[in-house]
Amino acid sequence: MRARPLLFFASLTALAACQSTTVPPPPATHFRGVAYTFNTPLPIPGATVSVAELPQFTTVTDENGYYDLAVEVTVANQKVTPFIVKATFHTIYLQTWTLQPGDADQTNVHFQTPDEGTFVLLSTLVGVGSKTTKCQVVTTVSDKVIQGMTYEQFRDHGAHGVAGVVASATPTLPKPIYFNAKVVPDVSLTETTDDGGVLWTDVPNGEYTLSAAHPTRQFTTIQITCTDNRIINANPPWGLHELP
Repeated sequence: MRARPLLFFASLTALAACQSTTVPPPPATHFRGVAYTFNTPLPIPGATVSVAELPQFTTVTDENGYYDLAVEVTVANQKVTPFIVKATFHTIYLQTWTLQPGDADQTNVHFQTPDEGTFVLLSTLVGVGSKTTKCQVVTTVSDKVIQGMTYEQFRDHGAHGVAGVVASATPTLPKPIYFNAKVVPDVSLTETTDDGGVLWTDVPNGEYTLSAAHPTRQFTTIQITCTDNRIINANPPWGLHELP
């Protein structure tokens, strides 16, 4: 008669042990920012923001272009490349983050997105053609003063770049094209202007680390992931931003 109570209590103990080892999932990492039109302050409402590697996570920008994308990271070293889709605008990808479960939220992750007309014009200026199927990469070497600004402050600040910077990529890519002070790609330039813009055309598929060199100032490196038909704009205040 004593065996049954002992078996009962043993079962309860085993159940309690199982319950005590149940680990809740880590909190989602939120990407938050504003989608706006390339070279203007105009927001882009109703655009879809998602992740190339995890397309099940998606959200839509509000009437002010603001978005809040929750990404559930469940494995170590998860690649996260946000991108934006909107009719009459060209699809744009950002740089690639490598995240761990429970990583902190990422703020001021803005999308600087050209409409199709502007994309055609820029493509023509750099000689790649708007029908290209190759990966094109743009980023901005930006001043540390814009770090932590609200979008409104960022929008009203003016030029975000640092002049006199030479950008490079690993694995090695050909010399990039720099944007002049009028925000136009200029093949004659050998370093950044105050605009800070830099462009690599027809980049082979693969993962790259972008770097920025200046005589007296230090900048972060960033990761980008190229695939066919991908246009990357790793724009400020992320991209190749100056370190504090």
